[in-house]
Amino acid sequence: MNHTGLPEKLKELREAHGYKQVDVASAIGVARQTYSNYENGSRTPNPEMLYKIAAFYNISVNDLLRGTVALDPEIYYEAPPPSESGSGLDDYITYLKKPANKERFKNLPNVERELIYYFEQIDRLDQWELLEFAKILAKKRTGRQVSEE
Repeated sequence: MNHTGLPEKLKELREAHGYKQVDVASAIGVARQTYSNYENGSRTPNPEMLYKIAAFYNISVNDLLRGTVALDPEIYYEAPPPSESGSGLDDYITYLKKPANKERFKNLPNVERELIYYFEQIDRLDQWELLEFAKILAKKRTGRQVSEE
């Protein structure tokens, strides 16, 4: 497993999404300098900040921390084996770093970037089914808005 530190992971995520430190800091409610300290390793985010950072990038805290802590293989840690949910995070970051995708996604919110990434990972039939499902949800939403007014 590739062990990178949390500071490197934070910087990698931020750059992959095309954000400046001030953007992330503002979104999670800290000063830019505080966030800069997270990225340079002079401060470690507390659990609440880890949760806010993970939520900002639409990932779990587990995925945020995956691979950032080197465990001693001689010690038995009573924990379930890591899930595969985070294995796609590195692929997603690589995908976002591609120059064509940086330009393509620069003005899209994280959730839309992630939706497009996973949409492109499924076959054409599944894409059509997903599109039909989205249409159904949109119609239900439109119906709720009309009835609520």
